[in-house]
Amino acid sequence: MIHCNIIKNYSFTFWIIILCSTIERVGHKKNLVIQKYIPSHVIKVDALYKNGVLLMYNYSNCIKMLYSAFGVSTKRSFYHNEPIQAELKRMGSEIGLNGFANITLLYSLEEKEHYLIEIDVRPNAWLYYGKHTGNDFSKAVRNYLNNDLSFIPHSTPQKISKVTLFSRDLTRILLTADYKDLIKWFVNHDGCWKYIPIYDKVLLKATNKHLRQIYADAINNKVKKLVGIRK
Repeated sequence: MIHCNIIKNYSFTFWIIILCSTIERVGHKKNLVIQKYIPSHVIKVDALYKNGVLLMYNYSNCIKMLYSAFGVSTKRSFYHNEPIQAELKRMGSEIGLNGFANITLLYSLEEKEHYLIEIDVRPNAWLYYGKHTGNDFSKAVRNYLNNDLSFIPHSTPQKISKVTLFSRDLTRILLTADYKDLIKWFVNHDGCWKYIPIYDKVLLKATNKHLRQIYADAINNKVKKLVGIRK
């Protein structure tokens, strides 16, 4: 995949030459994708639709990611974005969305516009935490089951909520040795303790088991590297 950052001050012919030269240096040209680079934020929209009608949505900016910019998000900043509501309604109507939708967008810092990346039609781990962001999806699910197509507005439109997923973020911290963020969990930074699943003993036990395994694997990998260096 090639990312082309197009600078408007240069001529179109100049960039064609640069593009051709770049493609010549690519080893595998089959199914080649050429993409414009957009300085942007990764935006996630969690929504619920009923037969193409938007019932509720959550709008968030990804703060922490695992693996890559389009990998697994572990921390998000949620806030109300009313201008995008009309576009979400149009999108659902034209595509015929029904059920939960995870929508990934890029928000261009230069153009102040959203670019659609993908729509993944399924629920996700973030929906439960809508009750902390002003969008309790249990209310929208109730409307869905009762064939009520009323849109449920954001209950706290002025509030900005930072939500961190306990298991995902601890996994990221252990894999990347981000000890600064580990301290934040110890001191309940931004009230993060309320996202620890103490409400479900089975889930909490499984989560802790998973984290212990991640920690053990991280330690073993470091030991192997040290042994390899000494040899």
